[in-house]
Amino acid sequence: MSKRDNELLDHLVFNVRILSFKQIYSFYWGGSKSSKAAARRRLNELGSNKLLHREQVLTSPLFALTGPLYEWDIGQSWPDYEKISKLLNQRWSQEAPTITSVYYASKKAVNRLGGYFEKFNRSRGGHNLNISQIYLNLLNNKQLANRTWIGKANLTEFAEKDDRIPDAILKKNNEPDIAIRLASKLSIERLEALHEYHVKNEIKYQLW
Repeated sequence: MSKRDNELLDHLVFNVRILSFKQIYSFYWGGSKSSKAAARRRLNELGSNKLLHREQVLTSPLFALTGPLYEWDIGQSWPDYEKISKLLNQRWSQEAPTITSVYYASKKAVNRLGGYFEKFNRSRGGHNLNISQIYLNLLNNKQLANRTWIGKANLTEFAEKDDRIPDAILKKNNEPDIAIRLASKLSIERLEALHEYHVKNEIKYQLW
């Protein structure tokens, strides 16, 4: 397998749950029009080798995820929950959802690399694609040069049934540094609960 194949599979096993075809050819194949056919051909080959699975999900357009809507550091004052809640509610698109092709790592790929396999969850397609976009943006902007992104499926140090588990953790020197959360339409009460969780656990967080 090529270096690009290994990088793609590694990201899908350890960092994100799914990637759309557009995300894959844009990031791993450079995004040119001529790269589409080559990307699709190689993805089909990885699928034939039972390393990737392809599914279709109904998703709304991805958010413009150029940076976090809010970030908190230990020792900072408490956030303006009302302002954050309004920002989150305003960004939801009114455009009709569209069918999107997505790819995820097979059980064979996970066993090969030593990750944790999760069954495909179609209902979380839009959410997971946005998380993937955050990850790719951070990679593109070199913001993971001294940190390691750990996707939710591999956050074994957190309680499995705790619904406040972040979507990802950025580790620095092998210690949790920043929690990454893709926030949906959250009430003020829900934002308060999430903030108190991070204060109690003494971990910085970003709301995207």
